[in-house]
Amino acid sequence: MSSNNESMISATENSNNQIIKEIDNLITFLKASNNVICFLPPAGYCTISKNRENSSRYYNWIVKELIKSKQNSETV
Repeated sequence: MSSNNESMISATENSNNQIIKEIDNLITFLKASNNVICFLPPAGYCTISKNRENSSRYYNWIVKELIKSKQNSETV
C-alpha cells in the first residue's frame, strides 16, 4: 500500500514539474515575441510534451497556471 501512495505522490510531482517547465517555456517564448496574443498559442510555439500543442485544453491549462503563478507581470 505504501508503494501506491509513493507512486501517486511521484506522479503528482511529475505533473507539477511538467507544468512549471511549460510555464517557463511559455514565458521565454512570450518575452521573445512582440505580438499581442489572444488566448491562442503563438505562431511557432511548441509545448515540451510532444504533440500537446494541438490540444487547446492543454494550452488553456498552461495559460491558466501561468496567470495564477503571476510570473508574467505583463499578463492582462
